[in-house]
Amino acid sequence: MEEKKIRILDILEETMADDKLYYRLGSMNMNGTGTEVDLEKARYYFEKAAELGNAEALFNMGVFYMEGMGCDQDMELSAKYFHRAARRRHPEAQYAYADLLSNGWGVEQDEKRAIKFFSDAAENGHTEAMFRLGEIYELGKGTAVNLDAAAKWYEAACGKGHRMAAQRLVMVKVQQQGDA
Repeated sequence: MEEKKIRILDILEETMADDKLYYRLGSMNMNGTGTEVDLEKARYYFEKAAELGNAEALFNMGVFYMEGMGCDQDMELSAKYFHRAARRRHPEAQYAYADLLSNGWGVEQDEKRAIKFFSDAAENGHTEAMFRLGEIYELGKGTAVNLDAAAKWYEAACGKGHRMAAQRLVMVKVQQQGDA
């Protein structure tokens, strides 16, 4: 029965290959859905989907290379995949690429570009990116201190249930009152 399932996957690939199918086959191999968990095969299918521009597959390839899942760890390659997915407005990839830029992992450290990608992710609803922007503006990381912007992003993160953002928002409000 298992061999029959695997053969069906092969037939699907041969006859109906597109980015969504490759992504689905990658997910099935990654999660062991209808087949054994096979990270190398998952990476193979995600790579095929990524070549066709699938943002979710591009993001997964970034994760695979960042974590060394089914391949050797390669932060530079991870950054390239995250960047490609980020350009396709994938919020998790925008956040991941911003984090790499902010820390200089696999790419040259660049706080200004990191702010751009954190902003893109936050505008796309990414809660942790909202929090990070609050920190950036509160502490002046790569930009001038801007307590109004910090409060805006902490409030946005609070609205999505980020507990630490609520604590930081109180501290920013106290600073703003002290400056008034």
